[in-house]
Amino acid sequence: MKYNLPKQYLSYSQLDLWQKNKDQYRARYYLNGPSFENTETIFGKKIASFLERLSAKKEWGERELKKIGVTRDEYLYLKKVKKFKYSEYRIEIEVGGVPFLGVMDTFSKHFRRIGEFKTGKEPWNDVRVRKHQQLVVYSLLVKSKFRKVDPWVKLIWLQTEYKPVMDTIGSITCERESNELSFTGLKPQIFKRRIAEWERKKMKETIQRVAQEISDDFTQFQIYER
Repeated sequence: MKYNLPKQYLSYSQLDLWQKNKDQYRARYYLNGPSFENTETIFGKKIASFLERLSAKKEWGERELKKIGVTRDEYLYLKKVKKFKYSEYRIEIEVGGVPFLGVMDTFSKHFRRIGEFKTGKEPWNDVRVRKHQQLVVYSLLVKSKFRKVDPWVKLIWLQTEYKPVMDTIGSITCERESNELSFTGLKPQIFKRRIAEWERKKMKETIQRVAQEISDDFTQFQIYER
């Protein structure tokens, strides 16, 4: 079956947005609107990009770090983060006839092991990790492409916080949060989750269902726009 998709493929972000807010999906992908961004998503993208570059270079100087907006403290913290061999590993494959693109933060091709980095102030815990469907999606993609996948996936939380600043009004000094994020300096928290075969099977059905819903909806949108 050929699906009529606005980007010709699905991704986890598309899958997630369609299920959460169809109007936002239409605005983003039918009308080419801007993607949602805030302080935390911008910080997360910066760190993900630097982690990819960090794998290919041993040492970074102050001038190089300043050019890409990474502080010395961030650099020293990220150097200690354990990664698999490949960063930003892309998999493009059909899942049940649906073209799908996945980009994993860190991946071991030899052992078929998956790792995802997360930043942000909101705490991660075992319950939140179990509910996070991105891990199931990537496990399905790896199993579909290589026929094998390590059932245990890792979510590595790089804890962040809004930098505190001190305000002085007269004789009173108080602390408040700024709008600038930084790492807390705490050791990365690693969560391991075992993905069962039934979860991959269910996710495959979800991807097919969502692809069909989007395809039908997008087709009607195109007819209306003519």
